[in-house]
This record gives sequence, structure tokens and C-alpha cells, in this order.
Amino acid sequence: MTESKNTQQPTLSAIGLADTQPDAQFDQATQLAASRFHIENCLLAFFDRDAGRLYCKSQTGPDEQWASHEQTRLFEAICRHVMDNRASVAIPDTRTHPLTRDTEGPDGLRADACLAAPVCGMSGAAIGMICLAGRKPRNWEPQEVADLEILAHCISSLVSYRMAIWQLRQELLHAEAQTQTKADMLADVSHEIRTPLNGLLGMAGALEQTGLTPVQQQMLELMEQAGNQLRRLADDLLDIAQLEGGALTMPDAPFRPTQTVEAVIALADATNQGPSPPLEFEDAIGAATVLIGSEMRIHQVLANLLENAAAFNPEGPVRIRAALSDESSDGNAILNLSVIDSGPGVPKESKDIIFERFRQGPRPKKQNRNGAGLGLTIARAVCQRHGGNLRVEDTPGGGATFVATFAVKIAQR
Repeated sequence: MTESKNTQQPTLSAIGLADTQPDAQFDQATQLAASRFHIENCLLAFFDRDAGRLYCKSQTGPDEQWASHEQTRLFEAICRHVMDNRASVAIPDTRTHPLTRDTEGPDGLRADACLAAPVCGMSGAAIGMICLAGRKPRNWEPQEVADLEILAHCISSLVSYRMAIWQLRQELLHAEAQTQTKADMLADVSHEIRTPLNGLLGMAGALEQTGLTPVQQQMLELMEQAGNQLRRLADDLLDIAQLEGGALTMPDAPFRPTQTVEAVIALADATNQGPSPPLEFEDAIGAATVLIGSEMRIHQVLANLLENAAAFNPEGPVRIRAALSDESSDGNAILNLSVIDSGPGVPKESKDIIFERFRQGPRPKKQNRNGAGLGLTIARAVCQRHGGNLRVEDTPGGGATFVATFAVKIAQR
């Protein structure tokens, strides 16, 4: 089911045209017109059809704000005609022209000759006019009509720009609301999975302390494995929810990257439930180096990559390489963590989709791990939030190399 795009059109009020407040850009336009045409008065007006009101947004010439008067029938008639026909109108003498001879201008604004051109919005519909008003009859030259139409087109572009900005803001607000809804739903699902799961695993742990037959012990181990997979899914869903909602924390603090990598390796060896490949660590940073970054998130990404490597390369070996690059004089650098395996590798056509949610590359026939396809998605998002990225490369001789990068600051060498 696809969501229909928000196509609501902005009202004059929404983009600040349904009033008579000063506007510097429009004031420049009317001043330019008055100067170009050597005329006493120039008015820029917008008409709200729904409200039946005419708004003079800018004026050059009149001593007082004529739009505050009730006598606007003359310019309302001209404005309606211009908008209905979306065409300019040239009136040499308002006293004899059929469009205006039965109407009066507002007090204090003599308009014996008028030339008006339509101002249009995004849809192309006329929503107002720019009008020249002379104090004596005047025959308008074709070039004068063309020049005013050019100026009206420029004003229309400005109005369309304001409408586009308004629509963009509305769509952004709509997207943010949708994103928050999705994030809340994912967080709720994670909670609903985790609550009964904790009780299930707790009971499994208690059951393990009782006397079990070998078959019962094997069944219990399978139950715990399934429960841990569900727990991992709940954790992944929560991370996705936090990423969607922009709430994923990235706490910065000093840490030693060598110790971080060694801790991840020790944890992987202790918790690996399947065939455990030998892990080799190539440290090009040094145990004395202290960096400033989010050790918790770096640990999370590396643990995910090691789990992924073990799943596709259970016999190993798997190498972890740590290095720094792009070091600057102010201490900024890029931490590079590479996880290199000698497994089947990642086919070219799968190198992009493996980072998409719920998408996975081809699985080896002997692989017995089943994930939801969120781990690499989350890992890449975390790297990007940390000022880096996650990419996959071919390993010379066969296999895959996942390179995670993080923007860090060097505190001590």
C-alpha cells in the first residue's frame, strides 16, 4: 500500500500575502515599475476568492494605505478581470472603458489610466496583479505592456518560490511525523518481544539447573539459541527505532582502540555458539594510543562484523586490522577497522543489497545462523552517524573484507 503524496496548495495567508504588511521584495518591484513607467502610482495586489477580499501587498505613490479603505471596487474589478482571463489589461481612460466606467477608485487615489498584468502561482493560475495607475488618461504602448508582463513574471517566480518552500516544509513535517510513527512502532514491537522473552530465557536458565537427560539438555540448548536470536532481533529493532527517531546515542569519551578490539574478540570467543573461526588481530595503532569517540558504538559495529564473518566463514581464519588514517594537525583522524575473511565472498550484484533492511546475500549451504537482515544496515548507519561509513571489498585470494570507518580525535599517542 503506497501513501499518497501531500499535494495541498498553500493559501495566500500561509505564504504571507493575505495582509498589507510591508514586504521589501515586493516594495522593490513596485518602486522599479513606477520609475520605469514614469507613473504616479503602482500597486501590487492579491485577491482571495474564498474570502472575497483584495489585499494591496505593496504600493508606491499613495500617501496612505488605500487597501484599508472600503472603496476598492475599481481595482477589484480590474483584478478579477486579469485573474479570470489570466491576461493583461490596458485601460487608457477609466471613465470611458467598459470594465471601469461604472466603478470608482478609492479616496485619495486618482486613477484615470490603468495598466495591469497578472501575477501567477505555482499552478499557473492568476492570484493577483501588478497595476500601474496614472492621474490622467494615457495610451499604453505595446512595449510598455510587454515590459510590465516581464516584471509580473518575475514577481510570479518569487511567489512560486515562496509556495514551493511552504510545500517543502509541509512535506518535511509530514515525513518527520511518519518517521516518528514508524520509530514508535518499532520500539513498541521490540518491547513486546523482549518482555515475554526475558521470562522465557529466565525459566530456561532455571530449568538448566535441574537434572536433565541428554536429550532434554539438547532441547534446552536449542530453545536458548532460538531465544537469543529473538533477543538479538529485539535489540536490532530498538536500534532501528532509535535511528529512525534520531535518538541513537553516540557518547564520546576517551578509549584505547586496541583494548576495544581485544574485548570484542574475547566476547566473540566466549559467546560463539557455533563453529568458531580463529581470530587474528593486526594492530597498526598501538596499545598506548587513546582516541576520543563512541567506544560503545564502535564495539557494536565490530561485534556485528565478526558475527557476520563467523556465519559465512566458520572455519576461518578471520583477521581484524586496526589502523588510523587522515591524521591532521589538530588531532582529527579516521579509525579504520577491517574484518577480513576467506569465505565465499560477496557477489557483485549483492554488494549493495546486503546493507538494505531485511536483505541478505547468498548463504553458504552449511550456514546454520539465521538473522533478520538488520545487522549490516544498523552497522552502516552507526558508522555514518560517527562520521564514517561501512563498505565491503573483495579479499585477494577469495573472501570478503568489511571496512568500518569512524571519525575520531587523537587524545594520546
